[in-house]
Amino acid sequence: MSAQTSRMMQATVVARIRPVQPAEKDSYVTRFDVHQRIQHILMITSFLTLAFTGLPQKTHMVGASQWWIALLGGLEMVQMIHRIAAGVMFFDGFYHVVYLMHGILVGKKMQPLHMIPMPKDVKDFLQMALYFCGLREERPKFGRFSYLEKFDYFAIFWGIPIIGGSGLILAFPVLASKVFGGAIVPIALTAHSDEALLAVAWIFIVHFFYVHLAPTVFPFNSSIFTGKVPLHRYKEEHPLDYERMQLLAERKRRAEEEAQELAERAARSTPATLSTAQVVIAPVTITTPIQNLVATIPRQEAGTSDESHVNKSLEDKASAEEKPGAPGQ
Repeated sequence: MSAQTSRMMQATVVARIRPVQPAEKDSYVTRFDVHQRIQHILMITSFLTLAFTGLPQKTHMVGASQWWIALLGGLEMVQMIHRIAAGVMFFDGFYHVVYLMHGILVGKKMQPLHMIPMPKDVKDFLQMALYFCGLREERPKFGRFSYLEKFDYFAIFWGIPIIGGSGLILAFPVLASKVFGGAIVPIALTAHSDEALLAVAWIFIVHFFYVHLAPTVFPFNSSIFTGKVPLHRYKEEHPLDYERMQLLAERKRRAEEEAQELAERAARSTPATLSTAQVVIAPVTITTPIQNLVATIPRQEAGTSDESHVNKSLEDKASAEEKPGAPGQ
């Protein structure tokens, strides 16, 4: 064993036994919404049903396959179950496409676009291969989706048209022969059975191992059913996306602090505005009685002048009455 390989194994062991912080034990990252979980459940049930009813028909000469077909109720029953499961898978694919289009066009969600393969995925694949061979000490850092997850995802997009299209030809051979010719039926049979066998091998060997049997998730990964991934595992498996989430959280926190600061400034400036208004209004309130008083002064002076005239007239009348009586005395 080379020294480089030994260092790589030690780093892997240290990463596996890294103590989880107490705050991370109860923290989760929401990775799948309810629609994605429903779609995955439909895909699991339909795929497993198709596998357990299709492979026995492919290997009908084997005794175990004959026993299984008889257990399910015969060949016609097996074919009926197989076609019902195929209908569920078609519906699931349609459901997923509508979900994507609605999310991108209506909801303005750009997360589905992260699933598109990029040049970085090729670089990550080469770096991971070198890491497994002991030629690199560090694993590549993934974003929201790794290259393996993207391959898993797009395998369905080329698998469903091949398996589904060939399955429709096998379900309606007479009509297909009239439209495409008689040679289309054996071609569809070969494509259907071989692609199905490839899909079953990939799911049970590769997908199940990385999803459920890997050391970090063994013995079962429940994230696709709960929609949540433990924070400590998400930081290790998708560090670039975790950094993106931290950056968005920091921007949101700063925006909230700025909004709160603006609200506090507005609250502090409101009393000052009221006091200024009071200062402006106060002289008007004070001067109004003074103006009324000044306005009444001329009326009071006029009243006093009239009273003096009345008194003077009374005095003149009294003196006139006294004058005639004087000679009689």
